[in-house]
Amino acid sequence: MINVKYDSTYESACLKCPYCGQENGDAWEIEFDDGQIEIECDCGKKFWGSESRIINYEGQADCELNGGKHDLEPTGNEGQFKCKICGQYIHKKLP
Repeated sequence: MINVKYDSTYESACLKCPYCGQENGDAWEIEFDDGQIEIECDCGKKFWGSESRIINYEGQADCELNGGKHDLEPTGNEGQFKCKICGQYIHKKLP
């Protein structure tokens, strides 16, 4: 019988047995081939394992990258400034 506590293991950073909750920290070594594969846990139960990947992209503006200059204002943290134009944080040593 599936333990309800371990029934939803899809939000995990590692592969968990849906029966006993044992974590497989080496799941990154398994070749899933974009599908489900049969996994056998140390508890003796078999279950279907699969992987899901999330890719995030980020774009960051930079005044100097486009030939301009940053318009810096202090942030309140020593040596840290933020550009009013592109929002980039800059760290500078103060004299």
